[in-house]
Amino acid sequence: MPTIELPDIQTRDSLIADRRRRGLDTHDEVWDGSYVVMPNPDMDHQRLATRLSGVFPTLVDDAGLGETFAGANVTSDPRDWTQNYRVPDVLVFLRDNPAARGGIFAAGGPDLCVEIVSPRDRSREKLDFYASVGTREVVVLDRDPWQVEVYRLDGEELVIDGVCKPGDPPVATSAVPLSWQLVPDEPRPSLALTADGERVWRL
Repeated sequence: MPTIELPDIQTRDSLIADRRRRGLDTHDEVWDGSYVVMPNPDMDHQRLATRLSGVFPTLVDDAGLGETFAGANVTSDPRDWTQNYRVPDVLVFLRDNPAARGGIFAAGGPDLCVEIVSPRDRSREKLDFYASVGTREVVVLDRDPWQVEVYRLDGEELVIDGVCKPGDPPVATSAVPLSWQLVPDEPRPSLALTADGERVWRL
């Protein structure tokens, strides 16, 4: 994931403006003032993110428990959000979440966010940021090799709470009560999500 740190501010700003004009910046982020160019995700990444974004509203939005977003700017500084923000693939804010949200960004962490790992990705390097803004749980879905990692906020850091590889027992999230399991399949493992021990989604 390249970071733009050009000494020529005019060149940097021109490059960023060009990416925005061409619609290439939808996944770009700013990490402590450094502009981070995010590679466009492949089709399977987008397929998983889209399907996940369809599961959570059924459990959260439709039940009046909160809101689901298919990507959103999460910042640590509402005074100038553009200087430090991350964009998870999927976010869930429950009804009593204190984060200020509306308009362009959310100031504060979601109750649950999902990061789908792509080549040249640095998803796990975002964990400290997510902890700093109070994100309760993070699910990292890695695809090389395939595994699901659940991180839970413990004090001021996100700690690993469970790992599931294809064929392993499921791992669980509590912010949105779900079990996550990778089922061996071809051409890739299927991600099985189970709620209430009854409703099952295969992604």
